[in-house]
Amino acid sequence: MEIIRKYALPQDAIILAHSGKLAAPKRTAELLRAFHKVKDPRLALFIFGSIPDDMEPVLRPLMEMDNRVHFMGWKVNKEIEEFLAGVDMYCQPGSQSSTFETAMCAGCVNMAYPFETYTDDTYTDCNHENIFFVETEEDIEKVFRDITDNVQVLEQAKAKSFSFARLNFDYAVISRRIYTL
Repeated sequence: MEIIRKYALPQDAIILAHSGKLAAPKRTAELLRAFHKVKDPRLALFIFGSIPDDMEPVLRPLMEMDNRVHFMGWKVNKEIEEFLAGVDMYCQPGSQSSTFETAMCAGCVNMAYPFETYTDDTYTDCNHENIFFVETEEDIEKVFRDITDNVQVLEQAKAKSFSFARLNFDYAVISRRIYTL
């Protein structure tokens, strides 16, 4: 895998991503604090986006205290899409993001705050097994512990997420549905 080689990650790395304008509602600080509490060396967190001036003194120290965190700065959507192809989990514990669907289509499992739009059948399989819903920093930490304690939990959720996205977001599948109506 290119990301593993390029960033000298362990072969069994669990690669996480987070993106956006990293204002307080994005909950990047909570994500970083929870990430830092789980010391598993397989975890790697890549953050894409811009840091508003008011969040700079909060986020920079949290990013710099852990060498498993890689701040990538602002990237255009195409660059993020390409990167997501090698990511295991897209972490969006705060405000909603258009990258949520892109990550799912790339085969990532999502971690998200349970906004109504994310909990209805638009984004989840009937058992909600393709998204990890989090409301608190403790919830985020628990997801990190669960996926490091049993990586099969992550692999199963990734498979369900990719299958769900293929059935619900693939234009070829959607067009076949429309033409058969």
